[in-house]
Amino acid sequence: MDLLEDLASTKPQEYAEFWKTFGVVLKKGIIDEPAQKTRIAKLLRFNSTADSGDAPNATLEAYVSRMKADQKSIYYLTADSLAAARKQSALEAFAPRNEVLLLTDRVDEWVAAHLHEFEGKTLANVASRRGRRGLGDRGPPTRPRRRPPSRTRLERLAKNLTARLRVRKCPPGSPNRPPFWSPANSA
Repeated sequence: MDLLEDLASTKPQEYAEFWKTFGVVLKKGIIDEPAQKTRIAKLLRFNSTADSGDAPNATLEAYVSRMKADQKSIYYLTADSLAAARKQSALEAFAPRNEVLLLTDRVDEWVAAHLHEFEGKTLANVASRRGRRGLGDRGPPTRPRRRPPSRTRLERLAKNLTARLRVRKCPPGSPNRPPFWSPANSA
């Protein structure tokens, strides 16, 4: 681990080559080595909406350093490919306001599920409701709350309900029973 940490910090180009070959194996280390989870998380590389390139250059540490002061979560989005991730509709609400990590490896969903948080910031999938909840007032516009029903609507509902209750309580053939349609009455 020390060798990889040293390589990542002093020789980023060589680490990028290492990442191309062994990145997925290193991501599996989050799952297989829970005791080393924090150290491995610092070595992970992801694509990001802040970087338009195709090479995964974003680290979790760099992401946290760029976060807004009131942001509580690290936002990510999983997809089959980088092109598919950039076209996701869930990304439209987040990308203008927040950086989103684009996870494209098959193992990434497991990594996010096992990592849970990094430096006190929880990981939140922008495609899920739980992830969108963390946006607060910066999120996409929400539907306005429904207005309470008006007095006339409530009166109409009450009148309808009492008429139905009266029909159930009145025996058939009673003069208080309101008329209703039946095949016998139509002829």
